[in-house]
Amino acid sequence: MLAILLSAFTLVLPPQGEFKPFYESEGVVVTIARKTPHPWIRGETTLNYSATDISDILKNYENYSQTFEGLIETSKVLSKTDTETRVHLVWPFPLFMSDRDAVVTYQSSEDPKGEITIQWEKSHQPGDPQTGVRIESVGGSTKIIPVSDKQSRVIYTYLGDLGADFNETVRDYAWKKEPIKYFEAVRETLKKRTAKKYPSSDSP
Repeated sequence: MLAILLSAFTLVLPPQGEFKPFYESEGVVVTIARKTPHPWIRGETTLNYSATDISDILKNYENYSQTFEGLIETSKVLSKTDTETRVHLVWPFPLFMSDRDAVVTYQSSEDPKGEITIQWEKSHQPGDPQTGVRIESVGGSTKIIPVSDKQSRVIYTYLGDLGADFNETVRDYAWKKEPIKYFEAVRETLKKRTAKKYPSSDSP
């Protein structure tokens, strides 16, 4: 498979064959393509929701601090066009470590088969807000592939720059857990959205 060029972006995802088994938990299969200086990590799972439902929450960038509560501290839209959205993201880090941040541009597209791709890469500009330590290498994509009207295969790929040189144990733990937590947050948001849209008949 040829490397996938991210539309008008400059980042190139590694070919599928370069991703090797890395971790599996909660129905999420995690693979890794070890590159220098930062690897690419990929999580894949099936969600019992339509591609449209999933993409709706993932394209609500300003709400990311609620969608990914505990994973993203703040998400502020800096600018928006018909095709792109620039967002300032802040990730909380524990204890004595500084938070991490980045400014990224998101794009989304849908092909004739109904497969939806949301992709992002860094787009730092002078005058952008900054909080904590800036992560310089940011990029990735989420591909949502319809299986049926109520089920989708989702592939989440991201560049594993942690903003510091941690030891192997800490790095591997962070890389393994990121896709698991990502899908946990997406499932929980979809569950809450569905419950709000279709309240139980025995609700008070």
